[in-house]
Amino acid sequence: SINVDYHLPRFMELKNELEYQGLGNIPIMVGGLPFVKKPGLAQEIGALFSAVDACQAVKKANDYFALQV
Repeated sequence: SINVDYHLPRFMELKNELEYQGLGNIPIMVGGLPFVKKPGLAQEIGALFSAVDACQAVKKANDYFALQV
């Protein structure tokens, strides 16, 4: 969860480190005010998807992993 825009670079550091460690294929879901204000931001920064609240996050995760089986 990212609550303010200026934390976005920290997410990018994490994503880059995952890729560096060979873990770039791990699906990442993000949430927080920046993603509510700009719905396409999650995809722009390389996250798989975002959710506006915990209930939506659980539904999206369940839907995503149901398709992976």
